[in-house]
Amino acid sequence: MVMASAEINGVVITSNIHPASSLFVEGDPLRLKQVVMNLLSNAIKYGGTSGLVTVLYKEMKDKARIEVRDNGPGIHDHDLERIFEPFYRSDEVLNLTEGRGLGLSLVKEFVTQMNGQYGVESEKNKGTLFWIELPKANVTTEAPLAPFLKEKDKKTLKFFI
Repeated sequence: MVMASAEINGVVITSNIHPASSLFVEGDPLRLKQVVMNLLSNAIKYGGTSGLVTVLYKEMKDKARIEVRDNGPGIHDHDLERIFEPFYRSDEVLNLTEGRGLGLSLVKEFVTQMNGQYGVESEKNKGTLFWIELPKANVTTEAPLAPFLKEKDKKTLKFFI
């Protein structure tokens, strides 16, 4: 769905994540997928046509960071303070795109529930960077096995983008 939307809008998505690589983080697989999908779809939707979206994975000492950057028009400073609030949409985008203003509030909620951090950096006319950081996993469990695990063992996720 995200790739189709990118293609329709003429947006190119690049990443430093190799398909054979594994990202092991503590978290809920469905929530993490929703977080990344929300960030990607927003970057495509608000980044403008013929834009560039970059997804980066950075391994840190005790956490992993996923960044989604676009080269779109950026977000005003006064909007940055509110974009993670439920139902908030900037006046600039109200009539430009569909949406309910829930995606980033879900990012905030889900990342917080997974003991992570989130943030945004933006510069007008240069683009926006959204990032999430989640604790690294101590053990490795294949995501396809998640439905068969006991609830206490579902915290570790092997996540592919």
